[in-house]
This record gives sequence, C-alpha cells and structure tokens, in this order.
Amino acid sequence: WAENIIIGLFNVCKLLTYRKPMTLEHDLTAPVPYRVMTSLFWFAVLLAFTNVHAFFVEHLFGNSPENFWDSGLNLIQTILNEPEMIFALIAMSGSYAFDFIHRYLYKNERDYTIILALTAGPFFKVAVLHFVIIFGGIIIGLFGAPMAALVLLVILKILVELVSHKLSQAFIDKVDQVQNRNTTLKD
Repeated sequence: WAENIIIGLFNVCKLLTYRKPMTLEHDLTAPVPYRVMTSLFWFAVLLAFTNVHAFFVEHLFGNSPENFWDSGLNLIQTILNEPEMIFALIAMSGSYAFDFIHRYLYKNERDYTIILALTAGPFFKVAVLHFVIIFGGIIIGLFGAPMAALVLLVILKILVELVSHKLSQAFIDKVDQVQNRNTTLKD
C-alpha cells in the first residue's frame, strides 16, 4: 500500500521536471504553473485512490475503521510503528530515487516522455497492486495461505517492472530511430 504513495511522490517529481519531447510536435511544452497544478491534482487523485485501497486492506485483514477516511491514517500509523516496514520503505524509496535520477534525469528519459503518459502511467502499477491484494485476500481466505499471496505479489511486481522498463526502452529506441532518420533526410 505504501508503495502507491512512493510511486506518486516520484511521479510528482517527474511531472515537475518534465521537458517537451524533442520529436513529438503535437505535445505542447508544459509551462511551470501547468506542471505544478497537474502535479497537485494528480497527487490528490492518487491519495484518494490509495485511501480506497487502504479501506479494502483494512477490511480484508479484519480491521474495520469507524470512518472511511481513517483507513489511510490507520495504515500509516501501523507502518510507522514497525521498524522493519520503515526499512522496507527506505529501500523501496531508494530504488525509485535511483530510477528517477538515473533514467529520468541523467539518461534524459524526460526528453522522450509525453505528459499524458506521466499522468496515466503509475496507475497501471497501482492497479496491479490492487489486483494482487484482492486476489491475495481471496487466496488467504480460501486456503489460509498468506505466503501464496505474498509470492503472487512479488512475481507480478517483478513482471510489471520488467515490462515497464522494456516498453520505456522500446519507446526511447523508436524515438531515436525517427530522430536519426529525420536527421539523415535533412542532410
């Protein structure tokens, strides 16, 4: 659940540092106020989405909060009371930070990114997490096998990350091909 928030925070960083793609003329340059407003709106939507997620997690594991909006706060409190969870969040944040700095800033992935992809892309990962939680809960409920649910989560997460990286690299390669072809035609 907490990964949703980490994904969201790094996506806000991407939205704020977004640059116009070099070869896609139809995508307008996003001025700073637009990027800030888009980031704030996008993050508000993500927080609402993660609260719904928290609500289901709370009910799935038998903790029914009195108030719907308390779900997220209850999970945050639970996470902060567990040193192992804090360590896991720091490690996960480090992974996303490396990806943001190395791929997005240093390797200039932001030069190839369409702003619409930034606003929609993270919801794919979040949707997979929701899928795993729902079906993981069913597995736990039917078979009493929390390890099976955890294994499902890890396998699907690895697959989503691999597909995400492959698609991102394929897009960059395609843009480079078009760019090289356009450069050759001009010469």
